[in-house]
Amino acid sequence: MTNKPASIFASFMTAAITAAVSLSPFAASAQTPGRQAALSEQGPWSVAVLASESDGYRIEAYKLDRDLVAWTELNEAKKERRLYAFDGRKVRLLASMPSGAWSETAYFYDAVSGSFDAADGTVAWVASDGHDREIYAWSGEEVFQVSSNGYDDKHPVVSRGRIAWTSSPGVQPNLMVREPDGRVHKVAQWHVPNYVFSGKNLFWIERRQDRPSAFQVIAHDGKGRLTAGGNADDKTLANYFVADGEGSVAWEYYPKWDSEEHEYWHSLNGAKAVKLTRRHIAQHSPRLEDVNGPEILLNSKDWVYSYNQRHLGNSLLKVRYDLQEQTEMRRRELTKARYMSDGYVTHLVSETSSPLVMHNGTDSYLSLDIVVHDVFDADGDAAAGGVLGKGVLLYADKKATVVPTIRQVRSVAVKNGSAAWIDGGPGKGNLAFASRTVMVRTQSGAKTVGGRLLKAKDGKTVYLAATDGMRYSFPGEGQFYGWYADFDSVQTVSKASLEKLPLGGTVLHRAGTRLLKLRTSQTVYAIGKDGVIHPITNDLAAREIAGHKWKERVDVVNDARLADYRVGRQVDGITAYNAELAGIRF
Repeated sequence: MTNKPASIFASFMTAAITAAVSLSPFAASAQTPGRQAALSEQGPWSVAVLASESDGYRIEAYKLDRDLVAWTELNEAKKERRLYAFDGRKVRLLASMPSGAWSETAYFYDAVSGSFDAADGTVAWVASDGHDREIYAWSGEEVFQVSSNGYDDKHPVVSRGRIAWTSSPGVQPNLMVREPDGRVHKVAQWHVPNYVFSGKNLFWIERRQDRPSAFQVIAHDGKGRLTAGGNADDKTLANYFVADGEGSVAWEYYPKWDSEEHEYWHSLNGAKAVKLTRRHIAQHSPRLEDVNGPEILLNSKDWVYSYNQRHLGNSLLKVRYDLQEQTEMRRRELTKARYMSDGYVTHLVSETSSPLVMHNGTDSYLSLDIVVHDVFDADGDAAAGGVLGKGVLLYADKKATVVPTIRQVRSVAVKNGSAAWIDGGPGKGNLAFASRTVMVRTQSGAKTVGGRLLKAKDGKTVYLAATDGMRYSFPGEGQFYGWYADFDSVQTVSKASLEKLPLGGTVLHRAGTRLLKLRTSQTVYAIGKDGVIHPITNDLAAREIAGHKWKERVDVVNDARLADYRVGRQVDGITAYNAELAGIRF
């Protein structure tokens, strides 16, 4: 978790970035009018339709992280590619370039998705400066040139303000990093394109000093190199590392590419790698699904013996770094599985369109809606899937919401609690994005808004910059931590950009997270829906609603803060409180 600023809660902001960028060689950015995202609220989600395929442009690839989405659109007739970004409030054209600018595939496995990345408020991409290929980035406020030299730079990846890429001055490329403070340095000289960020840690493959014919994994945390070690392949492999986004990765290694052996290695937060398991099975039949701290999910075909017969069966394994292995289920087919904060998600019936199930000790349905085979994803505290027919299932806070779509959803991504998807066939697709709404108090009453967190450079105050063009302050920690787990998504912008957003009011407590009490009164309130608070009749009722340690969950506020809420009916226990949350009147 990121340390919170020294002075947090006077005000918070996410800035509306100004006009579409104009930076040579991106003159088209200034000439192309920006799009306005079509915003709507669907239950607890703010949904934005970002792009619709038309005029010969088709959506190629998209990257998602929290309140940031970046994507490319290609017009084959015009031989033009455009790179766009959505910052939680507006769609911005970042770059327009010839379609052949990313055509090289000899070195990297995917020219399009390998030529741009987006995370933590930053988008980075490859573009020509008129002489060779360089790395450019958008900070959420402006476009700047990351690299400047006389040779090609390729394959940028981004995380926590760090940007890494491959620079090719000669036969042996360099692995370069730009740190958040602007410092650029070389971390390695190597020849394979398998590298990835997980949180602040950058992982890559490097030749071993003691055995030049063998390869191992190295990490860099922004301060120095960390030798994760372990065995690794020097092949050009797509998605070689599987990362949890918090500092850990896992990967697969073939001791011999023509054998039936597979090793699975894991580095926890950049520490020395551990071999989790070794499988004696056919090549390409296993599948590393996901990693979560010390644990991985792994599909595996294993030899099963029954009635004196030997045959291959499928297992979804949950394996920890301490080599304790557990078979979660045995299936006839491989099973896609993704971690989220409460457990992991799979289809009810593997390799089949079926409902999604959460496995966390007591299996439970996310929803009874049938989700298209493997068109689902999960990360953080959210999951999403394309509903068979039309619609996308969004799941968070143990609640499912089905958002209608124009056509069948064909692609879904979830990252850090937000979701993006494409619905419709080729040439008819729509790209949409969904993030959670936040309850705020305005002069006209309480309402929910989408938005993002920003603070000014050299400032300590954080605001919610909302989709209504206003910014909202956080009066205290209780208001902030009810909606956000940490400060990782806070982006820094200029003071001038921040002040362009007028103050719209305050962020309210989230229902069910805290209790309230005024400094001048003994009355304790439960947080209800829509900015309503409910007086709790006695200590027994408070224990029912908030547990035996309910006093530790009380936020004491100034009397003036009571004006942010409407006082509703008294509640004498958990039944009455749940009825108020559900809008049921007895």
